[in-house]
Amino acid sequence: MQKRLLFLILFFIAGKTFSQDIDFYHIMKNDNFKYPAISWQMSSDEFELLSRHLRMKDMMYAMIVPGYVHFYEKDYKTGYIILATRMVGFGLMTVANIGLKEYSGWFLNKQERQRKEFYAGLFNLSMGIIFGTYFYDWIHGEYRLKEKQELIRYKYSMKLRLMAQPELIRIKNRAVPSVGVKLNF
Repeated sequence: MQKRLLFLILFFIAGKTFSQDIDFYHIMKNDNFKYPAISWQMSSDEFELLSRHLRMKDMMYAMIVPGYVHFYEKDYKTGYIILATRMVGFGLMTVANIGLKEYSGWFLNKQERQRKEFYAGLFNLSMGIIFGTYFYDWIHGEYRLKEKQELIRYKYSMKLRLMAQPELIRIKNRAVPSVGVKLNF
């Protein structure tokens, strides 16, 4: 009883004093208080994508929630495909576990050994599906998020450069106002 009470007290103290988001890098800006100058043409979805960063906690969430990273980067179709595929993997694992429990004796005849090997192979396949969907979700989702962010940055940086800006042209050492379009390559 005393050991349990001591454990609960230490657990509570550790939870209150050391709880934090797991990070291995430091973000140097505060998105909550810094208001960036954004284009009036930018949609809220594009702004959300630019503000999102994948962190270690997202990696842990992706272990529990199939397709989490793709949902996070707003690729819902791929997220649902990953969700369905991982559920199939869990279903195969359940079937394999039931089959392995049925053939778990020491003295099995040849046919029972073959069935046991089949269920062991099915279990390995299900583990491959589960881990494969997790790694695909994390690696491909991170790649897609960065790709979308780069496309948004490129799109709006080009629009800012192509906007009409008033310029002053010098004629005989006098500044004359004029309107033009500047193209930068």
